[in-house]
Amino acid sequence: MYEALLKATPEYQKIAASLAAPGPAALFGLPPAGRALLYAALQKDLGRVLCIVTPGEAEATHFAEDLKALGLTAAVFPPRDFMLRPVEGAGREYEYRRLSVLGQLAGGRLNAVCVPAEALLQYTVPRDEFLKNTLTLKPGMVYNREALVERLFAAGYVRRSQVDGPGQFSVRGDIVDIYAPDMRQPARVEYWDDEIDSLASFDLLTQRRDGSLEKIYLSPAREVLFGNTVQTAEALRDAWKKARGKHRAALEKAMEADLAQLDSGLMPEAMDKYYGLRYAVPATLLDHLTSPIFVLDEVGGIRDAQKATEFRRGEELTGLLEEGVLCPGLDVLYQTMDDLAIAAQKQSTLLCENFLRGMNEFKLKDLINAEAFAAPNWGGDLASLREDLDPLVEQGYAIALFAGTPKGAAALTRDLADKGYAVSMSRDVRPAKGWCRSCPAT
Repeated sequence: MYEALLKATPEYQKIAASLAAPGPAALFGLPPAGRALLYAALQKDLGRVLCIVTPGEAEATHFAEDLKALGLTAAVFPPRDFMLRPVEGAGREYEYRRLSVLGQLAGGRLNAVCVPAEALLQYTVPRDEFLKNTLTLKPGMVYNREALVERLFAAGYVRRSQVDGPGQFSVRGDIVDIYAPDMRQPARVEYWDDEIDSLASFDLLTQRRDGSLEKIYLSPAREVLFGNTVQTAEALRDAWKKARGKHRAALEKAMEADLAQLDSGLMPEAMDKYYGLRYAVPATLLDHLTSPIFVLDEVGGIRDAQKATEFRRGEELTGLLEEGVLCPGLDVLYQTMDDLAIAAQKQSTLLCENFLRGMNEFKLKDLINAEAFAAPNWGGDLASLREDLDPLVEQGYAIALFAGTPKGAAALTRDLADKGYAVSMSRDVRPAKGWCRSCPAT
């Protein structure tokens, strides 16, 4: 119902029309809660994936939760710390979360991805490499076990005697255990000769088999994919041989410890610094999206957050260059705010701010002002809610109230009806002026 009302406004129609072609339009005046409603309506109306860029992860998480409440499948693509030096016990939780989102996008399972600007501007695995290193297994499928092991190595998995976390696999006779980054539980593949006899999930603590599975989807376990240790060592040495002069000496120093590990059969943890050697054309999250609705939410906040991020990152990279851990060429891992402005020109883009302020780096094709305000949070006191509703009813507004649950919506409907308000929970009623409708947020 609220979507029908929203779509009837001239502001919405102007926004939707602007998204039919590349280039940014700017929207002012709509508070964050209203923007979530707008974004959800646009996604459902246009049928395109939303990519909402925010200043930080907290804002991205908030939008993702709002969009889920409004019926969309949404996920957060978080920033991560690149592993540029060996760190004992370093976790890859954020990298796995990113890979999981890429897998969901590849499978068409997301309506929206909410991403902090820092994460959007970090390089990631290119889409063609991601797809090339994904695999679906089903019972009855003929897939040689050793070929599967090689495929897992190529996709960045680490072999262990027993799987105890994501990004790992183990082999015991005719059984291969695998824990992909986007799996809720690891999977057990049982072979009969070269045929996959059965698939099942298993408990990580007890290692005991759970329920059977009809298929498993194996996504890559790293954003920088080289293959097994022999292939990786060859790739690094080839890059070193092609270098000249001082750059060759610096590259040799930066690679020395990693090559020693690779030659001993161990995959170094800190392989992110070789991103530029592995991928001739770098990629970001945007390269995994086809014709998205590209939203920059709070452009001023994004700009400020990126200045702080670039300063911190510059200090870190300078130190690593001075130590010889990196050398020029191995320190190019991020795009800049300028690249974000270029991307906004190429995509169907909506720039959102509460108030009109400078957006000099963008060539705007339209300015849209939405006259809206954010009501204060309601703490459950009916009298305070009526104080907010009465002026709106007197001005002839049609009002949609969102409750947390169907039960809460029903109770609110009864309470307001008892106070004389024209209110309903019906999905089929189109509210008239001075009319209220309460509904569950879901």
